[in-house]
Amino acid sequence: TYDGSKKPVITKKDDNTQAARTRISLALKYLSMGDSAQAKYNLEKANLFSPNLPEVHYTTAYFYQSVGEPEKAKGSYEKALSLAPNDANTLNNYGVFLCDIGEYDHAVDNFLSAIEIPSYLRVAESYENLALCAIKADDFDNVEEYLESSVKHSPMRGSSLINLSAFYYAKSDLHKAQMTLKRYGAAGRISSRSLLLSYLIESSMGHIEQARTLSQTIEQTYTTSLEARILRERKTSSSEF
Repeated sequence: TYDGSKKPVITKKDDNTQAARTRISLALKYLSMGDSAQAKYNLEKANLFSPNLPEVHYTTAYFYQSVGEPEKAKGSYEKALSLAPNDANTLNNYGVFLCDIGEYDHAVDNFLSAIEIPSYLRVAESYENLALCAIKADDFDNVEEYLESSVKHSPMRGSSLINLSAFYYAKSDLHKAQMTLKRYGAAGRISSRSLLLSYLIESSMGHIEQARTLSQTIEQTYTTSLEARILRERKTSSSEF
């Protein structure tokens, strides 16, 4: 304090929003470590600091998803959207959640609402989420359109390229499947997942030598992967593709 008074030299002003975001970060860290009790404690603290911050509620929704309480998760998503109806990230994440619990039509509405927001940066991700949701709902008529839209918005998006190639493979359009997967490889990417799909495509096209080389690469380079185990056990029919 100043000499002769009670006035403090430095005045500290609490920033409740920043304090809430710090608590959110701590909650996510604890959740990743498997400590759900500490995660919940920090989310409750975040809510006390800033109850009208949408991040508090959509992170709480993610927490409830993680611990298997879908009704509470749904309530937290709806609270977040009541505070910020045009938050595209919340709409996208809520769409993923709704798809997981089987509310496909509602999920599609949320994905499309997110995509329509001009400032939204994760459009390619939402289109891919739409495609994956359509597959779960056996709505195969729209899968190709959604995945192609995802790739148009982000031409080098690896997961979308693999999923689009896999869709062509499932339709027995092997040439398109092969060409799409080559775009993935042209970006300098390689993974056990893409190699297994390539193996299946080449095998179906009758390219035995190429398929054998791919099989050896997976088993030697990605020894402990799921894809290597599938090949060793000759269970390609049970792979995701």
